[in-house]
Amino acid sequence: PIKINQDANIYVLELDKDKEIDFKVGQGRQAYLVQIEGSSEIKDIVLNDRDGLEIVEEDIIIKAKNTSHVLIIEMKKE
Repeated sequence: PIKINQDANIYVLELDKDKEIDFKVGQGRQAYLVQIEGSSEIKDIVLNDRDGLEIVEEDIIIKAKNTSHVLIIEMKKE
């Protein structure tokens, strides 16, 4: 593990085409998603290579439109 002295969690996600996953961003939390490779759909928003999206205090479903790699940084809301 890497110690960063912050209230943060870092996730790397790989999804095959048409697969989906629920991601919960709890009360007082926020997340920044980066579509590293491929494309995904989140709340009718399509993310392509190197697109980013901020999520604040809500649960989302990430659905891969094709093989997809996503970086998620979840942290305390400022």
